[in-house]
Amino acid sequence: GFTILNDQEDTRAVPAREAGLTNGATKAKQIRLRNVGLKIRGDSSTSTFYYLFSLACVLFSSVAEAEEQLCNGRQDLCDRTFSEVAFAGTHNSFTAGFQIAAKNQNNDLMQQLSDGIRYVNFDVYLDEASQKLVLYHSLSSLGQVDFGETCLAVVAFLEANQNEVLVINMEDKANTAAIVATMNETGLAAYAHTYDASSPLTLREIISRGERLVVMRQNSNSCMESTAPECETPAWMMYTWALNKRTEWEFPTISDFNCNLARTDGEPFFMISHWMNPGALTTLLVGKESATIPANQWGVLQPRVQSCWTEAGIFPNFVVVDFYEHGHVLQVASWLNDNWNKSVAEVAAMGVVSLSSSSTPSTPNITTTPTTTTPQPLPSAASPVAHGTSGMLQAMGTVVAFFLSFVAGLLRNIW
Repeated sequence: GFTILNDQEDTRAVPAREAGLTNGATKAKQIRLRNVGLKIRGDSSTSTFYYLFSLACVLFSSVAEAEEQLCNGRQDLCDRTFSEVAFAGTHNSFTAGFQIAAKNQNNDLMQQLSDGIRYVNFDVYLDEASQKLVLYHSLSSLGQVDFGETCLAVVAFLEANQNEVLVINMEDKANTAAIVATMNETGLAAYAHTYDASSPLTLREIISRGERLVVMRQNSNSCMESTAPECETPAWMMYTWALNKRTEWEFPTISDFNCNLARTDGEPFFMISHWMNPGALTTLLVGKESATIPANQWGVLQPRVQSCWTEAGIFPNFVVVDFYEHGHVLQVASWLNDNWNKSVAEVAAMGVVSLSSSSTPSTPNITTTPTTTTPQPLPSAASPVAHGTSGMLQAMGTVVAFFLSFVAGLLRNIW
């Protein structure tokens, strides 16, 4: 039979793995099981009945949660593999607040993530004066930020948003060992997922494992062929160009945009780089933002992405822009996710696609209404993130599980 325990810390409570909960939500499920407070006594058929009955009650809440789970803000992404999902991304994601010649973003990293950006780009250097790892673009005198603090910011976001999967692509100018050490020290490496192209996981599986960060490096420090200790690379830090095909980048004018591939060997991902380089003098005097605004609009960005999809014959996974808040990169990523399973011929036959016919992008797991595009404040790492209907179902499921288990205990005593 069973008795109801008041001690929620009782280590004899049913372990989560017995309930088949082998995913990244294990700790949460263990807590739920402990809260139910079941303890087995004896081996009678009555004990077995009540054990299975109560366990089924607890699993009710898990079923409700699974049915309503959002992965990067959408239910339909949960059962797709990584290469079947599109991510809106930012180029030189760390440059908010830098001097104009080195600035590619206005909003800081946390605001970008809150707005729905899920691919970010870091240039990691060693600052000789402080011997710390920093992020900067071109020249450190134009602005720099601490790499460790940036890692902590990403950790805070991941902790506050349990159903979000992110991508970091690094130009690793510092030695690999130092980068890995910082990611370990800040706790960011604990979220890293080792992508296996031969057996890719779905987003749901990646999330369930707690491995919600894909890390790629461009081998900018020439460690690829080296076996030196400072070049030792963990499996989760993957070579960017072994995984990605990539378009050309930095176009002087909008009319220069094309779909020529600058990187052709990588698979299975496809990266579309979409930013302007109006020339050194213009960049130095007025920056790139004014040239970027028209380039990021739906009527320019979406047709280019559609053309590159059909020309390369590969679904675009990463659409990367400067000054993302101008224009429609989030809407383009949403359009890609709406049409991911179309053939190249079907995509080509779509012709001109209007913005109004595309689904509205979400700001995943940031607000109680995921379909809004209004930027919202990032929840603190210590605060749970509201999930609207999903959160209500989880709460109701837990309450029902507790109540039914309590009734089971009373019936056992009567029996």
